[in-house]
Amino acid sequence: MKHLIDILNFIDQGGIISWILAILYFIVMAITLERVLYFIRTKSNFNQIKDTLQKAISNKNLFIFKHDKTMSKYKNAQSVHIINYYIDNRELDEKAFDESIEREAFILIGDMDKHIWMLSQIGHIAPLLGLLGTVIGLIESFQIMATLGADANVASFASGIWVAMITTANGLIVAIPSFFIFRVFERIIEKRSNDMTLAVSILNQLCTSESCHSTHIVNTSSYNKGSSKEEDIHESF
Repeated sequence: MKHLIDILNFIDQGGIISWILAILYFIVMAITLERVLYFIRTKSNFNQIKDTLQKAISNKNLFIFKHDKTMSKYKNAQSVHIINYYIDNRELDEKAFDESIEREAFILIGDMDKHIWMLSQIGHIAPLLGLLGTVIGLIESFQIMATLGADANVASFASGIWVAMITTANGLIVAIPSFFIFRVFERIIEKRSNDMTLAVSILNQLCTSESCHSTHIVNTSSYNKGSSKEEDIHESF
């Protein structure tokens, strides 16, 4: 309880900016917890999925994969979902099939990417808010010194500077974990997107006309971390 009071006092010393940063920190933690639970629920062993898929293809019966007992524990995995979607829709004509697979892949990537863009935005905004709080604190400190005039001393000025720097520290406390968690989630999404692409590629290359639909490889790993990703973020915002 004492530690909680100390933390609240530390935040309060930074003023309204520190309280805004504290709210942002709790948002980051809430998003992190929700996404961690999501990724745990949809985790899989892709090597095992790939082996089961190749076994089904070699037997010329993709429904072996759909009804495989070992795959039931991975039923929420993105790669299993895209494979099952492939099997269920393989009777479509080639163009419609390619478009439907790509559309389904983008939906799955969107589910994985849910709220994660906010971590990047908070990581950018938090240090700037901290700097703003420090500048405001410095202005107030100089105003106090101007008011005191000849009675001003180094101790009173140093006290004001110390309080002003609290917001900078709070901004970094929020920004650093935000960026780190964002990069970790980004890497997970990239890995799972590549798994979906590989799964579709295996189906395209190994399926025979008797066992499944023949189509071109659909690229589902368009999760781009470059400038286009930032444009998507701002558009969604």
